[in-house]
Amino acid sequence: MRPTARRPWVEAETGHGEEAVACVAGEGVETPAVMRFCQNRLSSWQIPRDVWIVPEIPTNERGKISRRMLAERFLAHKGRIAKANGG
Repeated sequence: MRPTARRPWVEAETGHGEEAVACVAGEGVETPAVMRFCQNRLSSWQIPRDVWIVPEIPTNERGKISRRMLAERFLAHKGRIAKANGG
């Protein structure tokens, strides 16, 4: 079975201390494959520092990607990882 990414989203924020994170929803998707995809298609400053594979990309009532909800979920996820590592 070939990996399938549904609704990939790459947020490439470079200012104000924000970091680029690729959020990808899909089955069989692996971080190295996403990074290779980005490296082959994006400028060096747009390549994400991290890849977060999620079950689904949240959308708003109009069906557009909800950056706010995605950011909130990522920060919560990142906080859980920090706590698990003693941080």
